[in-house]
This record gives sequence, structure tokens and C-alpha cells, in this order.
Amino acid sequence: MADEHWYLNKSATVADTTAALGGKYIDANSNGGFDAGETLNSLNFVVVDASGVTKKGLTFEGNANKQTFLGTSMADIFIGNGGQDLFTGNAGADQFVFQTVRTYARDDSTANGVIGYTYADTALTSNDADTITDFVSGTDKLIFRFEALKTLEDTFSALFALKGSALSDTNVYIADIAAGAINTSGTATSYIKADTTGDNIKVYYDSDGSGANLSVLIATLTNVSSVVPTDFKVDSVFNF
Repeated sequence: MADEHWYLNKSATVADTTAALGGKYIDANSNGGFDAGETLNSLNFVVVDASGVTKKGLTFEGNANKQTFLGTSMADIFIGNGGQDLFTGNAGADQFVFQTVRTYARDDSTANGVIGYTYADTALTSNDADTITDFVSGTDKLIFRFEALKTLEDTFSALFALKGSALSDTNVYIADIAAGAINTSGTATSYIKADTTGDNIKVYYDSDGSGANLSVLIATLTNVSSVVPTDFKVDSVFNF
């Protein structure tokens, strides 16, 4: 079956998750099915369970609201795009992608009656932190993504120079971090921080490492006891 791009609109459901499916793009940030005055952010609490798919991996993309995505038994890509999403990768080498939040709104003011859509980019905040229930260190990847050219809207601008490079403990600080010390922990180049205190691992982005800027909570990893620097990757939008 050829690859397809599935758009979820305000009335959509996804029920066909048979083993024959695969290679699809499940998109809750689409521009179809909305009426004048509505925005794509009105699509909320979508649950997509693709755990029965065994032929080929899927790409899931959410919007600025809360979604729940359960992956296939193959290699999947999860793009939260804002909102406190819940991801379960299941088997396969999965990629969990974090990026600047892009939201769309319908625009009826275009010429000749053509319906258009405008978009706005906003930086990811701790209110958008996702939860990943089954991250596997050494197999899955946590990917910090930005536009191909660095812009002011890019959430992860401090990571731009690291695109495509193998990350190390120079850039990724992994430790039990004392309460209240996340912002100043690590070194000046510790842009990614993984706090291993307690039962879960909390992943942060810090634009100035151990400086005074606030760290941004990106994700909470449950049911995992450790991560390593090579579990993290920096890449651009063109590679997805």
C-alpha cells in the first residue's frame, strides 16, 4: 500500500489499525474540515492507537492541545507540536521530536473566494512538555528540531551549530539534580539536561547552560532508569 498522509479534522476518528496499515502520516495539525472562525487548535484529546500495525511505521503529529498516540511495532516518528501529549512508542526504534509550536487558523479574506490558512510560530514552553511511557535508551531517539535556517522563533536556537553532530556530555548533562538547581546545573554548554532524580527522568532545554536563563521542561520519561548523551539528536525540519 502506498504511503499516505491522513489529516484528522474536528470530527475525525481513527479506527482502522489492522496489521496491513503502515507508512502513514497521522496529522492532527491539518487544515481540513474547519469552519470560519475555528482554528486547528480546537482539535483536542485525540487518541490514536496503532499498536496493531505490524507492517511499517507511522508518523504522528499533534497540535497545541493534548493528544495520545500509541505507536506500531515498527519504527515510528512522534511530533508533539505543543500540548502535553502522551506517547507510547511500543516496539521499534522510535523517534520523539520536539520543535517550535506551529498553529494554523482559517483565513477567508483571500482573493477570489479562495480559503487560506495562516500560521504562527511560538516557542515551546514547559506547559507543552510531553510524557513518553516506554523510551528505550540506545534504541529510541529524542530529537530537538528546528527550521532549516535559524530564525528568532526557533525554540532550540542554541543547538543550531550542533545539527547532525554526535552529542556528548559536553552538551548533555545527565545527573540527579537538586531541587531548584536545574537552571544553573551543568556547564555553560549543557543545553540539554536530564534530571534522573526519582522514578522518572525529566528532560530540559537550557538556552545558556548553567547561566541564569530558565530551563524548559521538554519531556518526562517514565519506566526508564537511565539515558546517555547519544539518545539525543539535533536535526532540521527537512529531515522529516
